[in-house]
Amino acid sequence: MDTPFRVLAIDGGGIRGVIPATVLVDLEQRLAPRRLATVFDLIVGTSTGGIIALGLTVPDGEHPRHPAERLLEFYLSDGEAIFPGGGPVPLTRTSWLREGTRYSVTGLEEALHRCLGDTPLTAALTGVVVTSYDLAYGEPVVLSSRPELGDVTDVTMVVAARATSAAPMFFKPQIVRDGHRERMLVDGGLYMNNPALLGYLLGAQAAAQEERPLALVSLGTGTRPPRAPLPAAERAQMRDASTAARTVLEAVATGGGRLAHLLLARLADGQRFRYWRLQTTVGSCSFTMDDSSAENVACLYQCACGLVSAMDEELSAITHVLAT
Repeated sequence: MDTPFRVLAIDGGGIRGVIPATVLVDLEQRLAPRRLATVFDLIVGTSTGGIIALGLTVPDGEHPRHPAERLLEFYLSDGEAIFPGGGPVPLTRTSWLREGTRYSVTGLEEALHRCLGDTPLTAALTGVVVTSYDLAYGEPVVLSSRPELGDVTDVTMVVAARATSAAPMFFKPQIVRDGHRERMLVDGGLYMNNPALLGYLLGAQAAAQEERPLALVSLGTGTRPPRAPLPAAERAQMRDASTAARTVLEAVATGGGRLAHLLLARLADGQRFRYWRLQTTVGSCSFTMDDSSAENVACLYQCACGLVSAMDEELSAITHVLAT
C-alpha cells in the first residue's frame, strides 16, 4: 500500500489540552526514536490544540525542538500561570467582566515564548495550520506555515498561538496586520473547535495531488459525562453573563465537533481514507476550560491515561500506519 498522507487534528479545550498531549506522549513513545513532526505531513489545531500543533513543529535546526513530553509539561507546569485562579467564578467575583477579559495575557505569552521562541510560522518542520476568527472583519481565518494552506503566514509562532487561543472573555484579541487589513483575531473554537474536517479537506487535496491514500488522526480534549437536564435553579443561573458566556462557548465547542466526527466516520473506507477519533469524557474532572487547579490537572491526566489504555488497539493501528 502507498504511504498515506498523514494528518493530525487536535481540538481546542483550554487546560483540557492535557488529554491530547498525554495521548501524543504515548504515540511518540511507540514511534521512538522518531518524533511526531517527522511522521505527520500536516498538523491542524484549534486553540489549545493549535498551541500543541505549533509546539510539535518548532525546529531546532533540522529536528523538532521539543518531544511530546514537553507539550504535556506545558500544561502540568504552566497551567496555573496561564489561568491564575481559574475555574467557575462566584457571582460576587465577576468584576473582571467590566474589563472584558478575565486574564492578563502575560502568563500565556511568557509560556509561549519559552516554548516557541521567536520562530517564524513558516519555519515549522511540517505543514501546520491553526484556526482563528477575525472580529474586525467578521470572518474565519486560517494561519498556516505554507501560503497555499491558509490566509495568514507572515507571523511568528507565538502570534499564531495567541491568535488561535484568544478565547473571548478570557484573553484579549491578538492584533495582526495582514496586508492592508488590521485583523482582530480570537479563538478559532468560535467556529471550529474540532478541526478534523479542515484537516480532512486540506489532506484530501494534497493526497489527491500526490496520488496517495489519506490517514487522519483526530484528538479530542474530553467531553462532559452524559447528564440529566439541568434543574430549574441551575437554568436560572444562565442569566448571569459569566455563566451564559461559558455555556455558549461549550455549546459551540461540542456541537460542531460531534457533527464533524459523524461525517468523517461515514467517509472513512479503511483503504483510501482511514480515520481515528480518540476522545473520552472528563468523568469527575472539571470540564471548565480554565480550571488550572493542581487537583483538576491531575484528574485530567489520569483521565487521559485511561483513554490511552482503552484505545491501545487503535493506537497500535495508528503507529503501524505512521511507521509505514
